[in-house]
Amino acid sequence: ENRIYSTKNFALLNLKPPEHTICGGKNTLKNPQSFIRSKKTKLVWAHSFDYDQYLIEEKNNTKLDDRLDSKKFIVFIDAPSPLVNHDSLIPNISSPLTAARYFPSLCKFFDFIEEKIGADVVIASHPKSNHSRNPDYYGNRNVYRDMTLKLIKHSELVINRNSTAINFAIMYNKPIIFHTTSEIEKHLVMRSQIKSMANLLNFSPLNIDSNYCDIDLNNLLKVDHQLYAEYKNKYVKSMNSLNLPLWEIVLSELENSS
Repeated sequence: ENRIYSTKNFALLNLKPPEHTICGGKNTLKNPQSFIRSKKTKLVWAHSFDYDQYLIEEKNNTKLDDRLDSKKFIVFIDAPSPLVNHDSLIPNISSPLTAARYFPSLCKFFDFIEEKIGADVVIASHPKSNHSRNPDYYGNRNVYRDMTLKLIKHSELVINRNSTAINFAIMYNKPIIFHTTSEIEKHLVMRSQIKSMANLLNFSPLNIDSNYCDIDLNNLLKVDHQLYAEYKNKYVKSMNSLNLPLWEIVLSELENSS
């Protein structure tokens, strides 16, 4: 729990405040971990590791998979559950989703969105997932490992549940659809996670177990560039930080402090 980061506990453990605190977005200073700093702690404004991956991609601009080159596609950001319940030992955290209900609803929604947009859905596999190349539970759609950033970069639309990989969608100004289900709506933690992430961008999660045939898709696909910029500044990269790899920013600061 976050109580471990309180200054009182650090004093009891005879631990000193850090000389430097590396900060990503400006909301870093609202995290409990930042409370251990003192007035003498120097703030080093940098960015998240996601932004490092973004910088590497923009520098190298590596080739897209041959199956996707020159094609329009929509990317779904895969999550471990319901196939891999990696938080099952944490009370009140384990996923409420069941494969028997989740995947049919998801594929039905994919069919709908593919027809409306005229592009295929591809799956950006989660690192903890172990999918085959074209699993039947995803409607035999193509699954790609270790390509989340690149898939998002070249996509027309990003479909997300509660993955922080939306950072990449923010950086590339991609429209995002957040989805929920009737099972999720009965689960306080996951429901709150999805709603909180969506609210930051003024989105409402779409329940894929409900009737969504009459949704205003044009409105869903709008990108509020001001909100995206604010999100990036708060959670990804401070506007005033250097556009350099994280390690270069930190190394330069340590050399100047020595």
